[in-house]
Amino acid sequence: MLKVFRRRQAGFTLIELLVVIAIIAVLVAILLPAVQQAREAARRSQCGNNLKQIGIAMHSYHEVAGQFPISGGVTIAGNRAWEAGNHRKGSVLLKLLPFVDQGALYNKVDFQLDVEAGQNYTELRTKKIPTFICPSDPAGGMNSNNGNALSNYSPSVGAQRMINCAAYPGNHFGNGAGEPFSNRAGDISGMFAMEAWGARVADVSDGLSNTIMVGEVVPVCSDHTNRAWWSTSALWAATTGPMNYPINIAGCPGNGSTIGCNTISDRATAIAFKSLHVGGAQFLLGDGGVRFITENIDYDNYQRLGDRRDNKSVADF
Repeated sequence: MLKVFRRRQAGFTLIELLVVIAIIAVLVAILLPAVQQAREAARRSQCGNNLKQIGIAMHSYHEVAGQFPISGGVTIAGNRAWEAGNHRKGSVLLKLLPFVDQGALYNKVDFQLDVEAGQNYTELRTKKIPTFICPSDPAGGMNSNNGNALSNYSPSVGAQRMINCAAYPGNHFGNGAGEPFSNRAGDISGMFAMEAWGARVADVSDGLSNTIMVGEVVPVCSDHTNRAWWSTSALWAATTGPMNYPINIAGCPGNGSTIGCNTISDRATAIAFKSLHVGGAQFLLGDGGVRFITENIDYDNYQRLGDRRDNKSVADF
């Protein structure tokens, strides 16, 4: 009698399948952080390139106007630059539009009127400008509460006097005694004011390569930066508060409390430069160079970088 032998079908046993799954899980655990790091490196590189483009735009503007752009317009007695009225002419970044390939949008803005009202507002409100958005920001350049377009980059008012947080009063070298919305050069530590003043190259006696012009911000961390990239009162960050100071709101680096200066309305700490790149932030210096500066930088050196005329040397940063 013939015996019939059945050929065993090829396949995995349960144990073999579990081993394969375990190996795949280990490989994913090893590779995923590397992939994420590579993606973040690419985003950080793009962020640095955005700052370079803003630097080129700043100097192109200076060549035309003889100074760097101002926030708002000519101040009218009794009216702040951010208050409604035909003197309200928008942010520093709004003035840069023709130099970042946004001439068509710039030409739609009627600078004879209040640029934050009426038809101007309609044109600007939701317009995202790629050069003004860091790709690492999950908000993607939009305020989810009001639909306004935002910016991750802010002009620097330097080591300016601030209010609210007693631990960081500012005016580190006596060069920024006025509130940052002054339009007098002698009151302003950095290269820009919140109101109608912007430096000339000649006003930066420390040298452009030793002075911060623009730095990263995370819009949600401040009740100013979360308004809009085109808003007169939105963009005026300072070195006064430490970099990446924790503000108690979701989406802000740190998201915690240290000494009670952690609210989004605090001028010293909420308006400090902040970044979603781990360990520091990227800055545009006055000469157009872009540097990543660690958040552990010596506070005194950080203030020197913010101030345009402290006449002190800056240690290697």
